[in-house]
Amino acid sequence: MKEIKLAKTAGFCFGVNRAVELVYNLVDKGEKVCTLGPIIHNAQLVDDLKNRGVFIADKPSDCKEGYKLIIRTHGVQKEILDELKENSFDFVDATCPFVTKIHNIVRKQDENITVLIAGDANHPEVLGISSYCSGKFFVFKNEAELLKIIQENSFVKNSDCICVCQTTFSKKEWEKCEKILKKVCTNCKIFDTICSATSERQNEAAEISKQSDAMIVIGGRHSSNTCKLHEVCSANCPSFLIETKDELKGINLESYDVVGVTAGASTPSVIIKEVLKSMSEEIKEKEVETTSAVTEEVVETAEIAETAENKPAVEASADGEASFEELLNESFKESDNSKVVKGTVVGITPTEVYVDVPGRKQTGVVAADDLSAEPVAKCEDVVAIGDEIDLVIMKTDDQDGVLKLSKRLFDATKGWDEIVAAKEADEVLEGTVTQIIRGGVLVTTKGTRVFVPASLTGVPRNQELDVLKGCDVQFKIIDVNPSRRRAVCSIKVVTDAKRKEEQEAA
Repeated sequence: MKEIKLAKTAGFCFGVNRAVELVYNLVDKGEKVCTLGPIIHNAQLVDDLKNRGVFIADKPSDCKEGYKLIIRTHGVQKEILDELKENSFDFVDATCPFVTKIHNIVRKQDENITVLIAGDANHPEVLGISSYCSGKFFVFKNEAELLKIIQENSFVKNSDCICVCQTTFSKKEWEKCEKILKKVCTNCKIFDTICSATSERQNEAAEISKQSDAMIVIGGRHSSNTCKLHEVCSANCPSFLIETKDELKGINLESYDVVGVTAGASTPSVIIKEVLKSMSEEIKEKEVETTSAVTEEVVETAEIAETAENKPAVEASADGEASFEELLNESFKESDNSKVVKGTVVGITPTEVYVDVPGRKQTGVVAADDLSAEPVAKCEDVVAIGDEIDLVIMKTDDQDGVLKLSKRLFDATKGWDEIVAAKEADEVLEGTVTQIIRGGVLVTTKGTRVFVPASLTGVPRNQELDVLKGCDVQFKIIDVNPSRRRAVCSIKVVTDAKRKEEQEAA
């Protein structure tokens, strides 16, 4: 082995990263947590969670009293979700937004519509999808099974039907099935619901495997995503599926000059790091010079994974903005950043709001912190399902198919124009003191925050500024910085003017 080719898409996808982060955050806060089935298909991560006190419940009734139940990324059947709601279970739905999107597509069909589902009939995700079908449905895992369904059920050819697919379905197999549907089932409405991250991962694995003498695929053997990657790579070169670095010992890579490496969406960064380190050490021991490009990839991945240590959850940087997912997947496109779009709220969780943006394939995600300039206790307090809202695109992640959006930024942009106008008109504005900071306070008004120096708050020097926290105040804009969109305000100038008016009136 002389060279290692590492796939850029290796490791956690958005949905998995989000679910894992959720569980670890709850555990770190001291919550008692159980998951309805393994949170993801990765034995090492599941074992780590077990060691932290998280246990797996096979059914809702297995959840112990005082525990918070987490629905895993694959989702669950409709009847299970209904049971949780009816019995007032304390639960959090960590279903991947891409899976929820399929549920919504299927749920909207009436009983006269036949639903065709491309996927593994026994997979939890497919079981969940089929539970939302109100009429007839059929599941097929390849081209041959689809043809058999059509042949044995003649009405499928002419009846109104739709077709969706499991998010981790093989892109190559889907293209074959799609051709059949378009040719034979002329009344079939086709939804390509393969996760964009899955598609990108499979395409990259195919390209790397064509350029390599062998492939190492890292991930759980029970993971559909990882198994599909193994199939894709095996079509082009000898491919080995491993779960940990220890399994490398049983594989002789000496006869292969170029070895490609990829990993499933449920593979923690720490495991990828260990495998790469083990492989690079083998090269070093044999005194084989690794190409500079590969060295950079290995070192970069090792540094990235280092931030996760042994906990594959998102880690915040000093300013609270950087995350492990952002570090691992450095393929964000900046061309759409700051663009304003309209979206319809289609889902709400305790930490995020999901938005459908017309003309976009990506799932729109608005974090709770980006809903409003003011602290948000519940997302439902700000928006409701069906609301149409204006948003600013913060980041476009085509790899994971996610639009990171902000309502707060749009409100701030719109409010800024009004603040500038108020300065020019010497207008009195109203707002709420939301934060006490060094040297003054921040007041939220018109969806944005403005700064009031301590000397202009009207609070005596010997008194703490905390007395203003949460108070509604009136103020004037005394200075604006257009380039930095910052405004300096005075509460004192308004209170002094009022006092003067009262004195004159008296």
